[in-house]
Amino acid sequence: MADRDPVVEALVALIADTRSATLKNSDLKLASTHLIDSVGCAIGALDSRAANACRDLATISRCDSGASIIGYADRTTPELAAFANSSLIRNLDFNDTGIGGHPSDMLGAILAVAETSNASGVAFFRAIHCAYEVFAGLRRAGMRLRGQHVDQLQVVIGAVSGCALLLNLSDEQTRHAISMALVPNIPLRVTRTGALSEWKGSATAHAAMTAVFAARLAHHGMTAPALPFVGIAGLYDLLQIEPFDASRIQPQPDSRSALASTALKRFPAEYSAQGPIALALEMRDDAPIDQIDRITIALHHDGWHEIGGGQGDHDTKKRPMNRETADHSLPFLVASALIDGEINLQSYRESRFRDSQMFSLMDRIEAVADATLTSKHAGEIPTWPSRLVIHLCDGRVLERHIHSPAGHPNNPLSELELRAKFDQLCTTDMSERERELLINTIYALPEASDLNTLLAQLRAVAHVA
Repeated sequence: MADRDPVVEALVALIADTRSATLKNSDLKLASTHLIDSVGCAIGALDSRAANACRDLATISRCDSGASIIGYADRTTPELAAFANSSLIRNLDFNDTGIGGHPSDMLGAILAVAETSNASGVAFFRAIHCAYEVFAGLRRAGMRLRGQHVDQLQVVIGAVSGCALLLNLSDEQTRHAISMALVPNIPLRVTRTGALSEWKGSATAHAAMTAVFAARLAHHGMTAPALPFVGIAGLYDLLQIEPFDASRIQPQPDSRSALASTALKRFPAEYSAQGPIALALEMRDDAPIDQIDRITIALHHDGWHEIGGGQGDHDTKKRPMNRETADHSLPFLVASALIDGEINLQSYRESRFRDSQMFSLMDRIEAVADATLTSKHAGEIPTWPSRLVIHLCDGRVLERHIHSPAGHPNNPLSELELRAKFDQLCTTDMSERERELLINTIYALPEASDLNTLLAQLRAVAHVA
């Protein structure tokens, strides 16, 4: 048996390379953009039940030398701050995505460790860059384990990598941190099947929390299994899978950075629905609801599997009874777009889950997997193609398709669109002046000696229930 785990060694090498690399101005700008978007998503979620649960837990775990929670005056332990902030970032399903999951789910961990290690702004952004590169590298290497019923392991490994960088762990400490992040934390994908629960928005936050715990333990000298992937009863044995191609974890020559490969969302919904929602809005004027006979939505396989009923949860997608299921229900999202002319945070109001007009239209919608679209979805920076076909009662057929929806790296949102999204999310809890100051603080982080100004502004967000 090998003395070293090849996946761990590839990760340690990537972290070491990131530690010594000079970040491009373009990646600093992208890190700022993704942080602004993520903070906006978190502030927009402050009224969620998950946010209240996190704040209640933080109240009994105050730690004056700990880490900050967005919208909460007191500090708590770094682990709980990571859990709370990543829960907020992910709660609305409005945060970035597209390289095998939601890499901004890791930001709660990186923010907590950056604060408690008194990191500079550029060190913070370097850790974000590192975490995103690890996240993307694991996807390239083959860690997309949906078929093995395991949920989003990239988050815990990417987050612990960024934390290791911030804590200046040695290579040996980093090996132990990666192992401690993986070995105790193999999450079940039941989180994302059938009728979804509030845990859907906090499962990766738990990964962020455990990444902080693992990195801090390694920093204090804890050792861990040397062969978490290839060892006897390691990940490969557990899942009965072929080894990942560890050589692909390193960024590929002449490829875009992971930050530049990650999409931002136009609509608060699962990313495979972004194209069909946009198509439904474009076609709405030509398709009166009472004139629609049936609708077919064609997606790549992963999109159909996730939100179109492809996991054996077809009936649940047609009758979502909560927000968590609805934002992962393609029939619900397309029906809402056609009826309301928009998809926003109000699309998930409770009354919508009892709306007979919605039920009638959803029953006329069918999602299918399309082999051609699946082949177009392949690649290091996959496109997200979809096709919407509306059959009208008079026999007419309307059809449109989309290749890369708004927010995709090939079709990015403009700065004005991103600012409008941020304002939409934050207007209730922040004045225009406060929003402007926060954005300016984030853009100035590469020159900041610490994150104190940013963290003070995040703690001061005065949530209006």
